[in-house]
Amino acid sequence: MDEQLWFGKYRPVQLLAATDVTEVFLVIHNGLGEKRVMKRVEKIHPECSNLRKEAIYLQKVKHPNIPIVYDMEEDEKYMYIIEEYIQGLSLAKYRKEHGPFTFEQVVMYGISLCGLLGFLHEDRKMLYLDLSPGNVIIAGDELKLIDFGTSECMNNIQDKQQRYGTPGFAAPEAKTLQAPDERADIYALGQLLLFMYDQHSTVDKELMRILSKCTEEHESRRFRYIGEVRDKLVQLNNKKRKFFGKSKTSGNGTVQKGVLSIGLIGSHRGAGTTHTAILMANILHQVYRKKVVVAECNEHQDLQFLIENNTVEDCFLLMGVTYFPDFLLKNTEPLHNGTYDCCIYDFGSEYEENKQFLMRCDMKFIVTDCSPWHIKKNGLLLDLDQEITCWKNWQLLINHALPKDYRFFRHVPMKTMAIPHAPDPFRITRPVVKCFNFFDGTA
Repeated sequence: MDEQLWFGKYRPVQLLAATDVTEVFLVIHNGLGEKRVMKRVEKIHPECSNLRKEAIYLQKVKHPNIPIVYDMEEDEKYMYIIEEYIQGLSLAKYRKEHGPFTFEQVVMYGISLCGLLGFLHEDRKMLYLDLSPGNVIIAGDELKLIDFGTSECMNNIQDKQQRYGTPGFAAPEAKTLQAPDERADIYALGQLLLFMYDQHSTVDKELMRILSKCTEEHESRRFRYIGEVRDKLVQLNNKKRKFFGKSKTSGNGTVQKGVLSIGLIGSHRGAGTTHTAILMANILHQVYRKKVVVAECNEHQDLQFLIENNTVEDCFLLMGVTYFPDFLLKNTEPLHNGTYDCCIYDFGSEYEENKQFLMRCDMKFIVTDCSPWHIKKNGLLLDLDQEITCWKNWQLLINHALPKDYRFFRHVPMKTMAIPHAPDPFRITRPVVKCFNFFDGTA
């Protein structure tokens, strides 16, 4: 870049972005040594008025998640504004490099953006009108909103005016000469969150209902105010945290926040405990976008057969789920180091050996089947432990069950559920997801 100081105080470092209209430079303030962003547009271009308007709006806004405008300059050819430099990745670039966002990220970032838009709508009486993946920056744990060139003050909005936005995110009414209102930003928010989410996998129906209402073609069918969207997302987030945001105590006695522990015990060898553990893990990962680990806490060593050469030193990753074969419960630190959202403990049929640890799990499952030669053995389930007086967090999962088979389990003091036919635990079908809907917090 040119070493000459611009306007006697800004040293250009690099060109950050360029379009047919606007150039964006990283500059350093020569006196303060601070990085800043300098935007310029040719004065003869109509976009120049938007650049000037952006500077005026940013000066009025004053919000920690919106860049500060420091200065305006001009020369014979260009108009310039100098803004705060925000270091981070745009949502567009982040998704390109890291893939779709998780359910939790979509909801939490959605709540954050609702807060920002609510500030603009309610406190500053302003419409943003260009919410898109390129205009939202992930800076650490926060989202920053940039580029206010198309924003409008609500009391200045007029009909019969051509407006622009990012294709695919701008509300349909932007293509007309109709004056927009808050619902134009709500439409863009819905499209943005859909862009972030992986729509090619099984998606959360409640979230999709919210986003579908945001992105209705006609504005009268959308949410009217951004606060309504925020309330829906907060309710959804709280509902999910009922299962996934609990605090728990790990094996070493320390409190681990946000980790769901699930314990599975089989009524007998061959009941399908490991198969069910793998099925659960893939539901939690594929449907709920959780980081899941499965710990094999029994002597059967069934997980070894998932590896081609049947040998593994410590752990392995398969289709996004981490597996610890032949895991020792004496040291659970690898499972509770902040990496995982859910830990599934496969205790096989070894109840007495694992009783104490099983009791500390957030959710406890007994896995059995309806084979005639096991019916009598299943009758002993109630005698599993006479000390258990509350079965609230227990569920009985029955493999290979038909409706008529439920008569064998009428006396069981816990919720009983038949697992649909699922020969491949890595292939998640609709009946399986429906069966395990207690992860939604709806059962």
